[in-house]
This record gives sequence, C-alpha cells and structure tokens, in this order.
Amino acid sequence: MYELTHCTEEPELYILRIEWDSLDGHMKGFRSSPEFRDFYRYVQPFFNDIQEMHHYELTKVRKGDQAAAAANSSSA
Repeated sequence: MYELTHCTEEPELYILRIEWDSLDGHMKGFRSSPEFRDFYRYVQPFFNDIQEMHHYELTKVRKGDQAAAAANSSSA
C-alpha cells in the first residue's frame, strides 16, 4: 500500500508513505523486482528533494481505520 499526501500550508511539500511487509521485503524483494524499475522512473526526478527516507514500524497508538480517517479529514 502507498499513499501520497500534499501539504496544504507549503504546497511544494509532499509525503509518500509506503507500507512494506518487512525491511527485507523492501530492500531485497521490491528493489530487485520488475515493478521497481517503473516505480523508480516516476520518483527519480524527486530524489534530490527528499528530506527524509527511513523505515518505521507501526505502534499501538491508533484510532479508527483508513476509510474513517479519510472521511473525517475530507469533512473537516
């Protein structure tokens, strides 16, 4: 799963968040797959502007599901 969000206060800023099944799934699986070439072709022009690229794990702090969160943010 991936999602691209756009900053409303600073329109030149974006966040691309990608969920991986594991760190190895990203570093060894995806990067050696045919899908990586297509993905990289789309994101490569933005690589020099990347401010942060790290791997994170979910915590137990969470409320609702993605559908509910999207509905709430669009009605705010």
